[in-house]
Amino acid sequence: MADSLSKQVILAIVAKLQAAGLPDGASITRSRTIAIADTASAEISVYRIEEDLTTTGNPRASVLDQRNLIVEIAISAFGGDDACDPYHQWVVQQMAADRKLGGLIKSITEIKTAWDPDEGSSGTSMTVFVRFRVEYFTPPGDITKTI
Repeated sequence: MADSLSKQVILAIVAKLQAAGLPDGASITRSRTIAIADTASAEISVYRIEEDLTTTGNPRASVLDQRNLIVEIAISAFGGDDACDPYHQWVVQQMAADRKLGGLIKSITEIKTAWDPDEGSSGTSMTVFVRFRVEYFTPPGDITKTI
């Protein structure tokens, strides 16, 4: 069975970031779990949040499904408010470089960024959550290919 488009999008984003050459000390995963190995590293996590669907055409014969997938890229690093800044800048630049992910999707747009400090026992870490809206179209009832 083929992968869903939402999974293909996540795989394409991870591949795109890896191909760009991760910044020194950064690693990337397709998971919501964020585990920073040490104070000199950063963790970049890519995962799906939700997907909205709008069907176009008449009710008896839909023509296509417009899908808006929300993808989040979380960047975690040790340090204060600025710890994630260079990684955040890098992620945004890479995502803006190809807004169609090589033709897989119609568009990708940054829609929100949030910062979250964590003052745990091993020191202060910061996580930046960057959300993107990914728009693509699928045939009715088939989430594995685009139109």
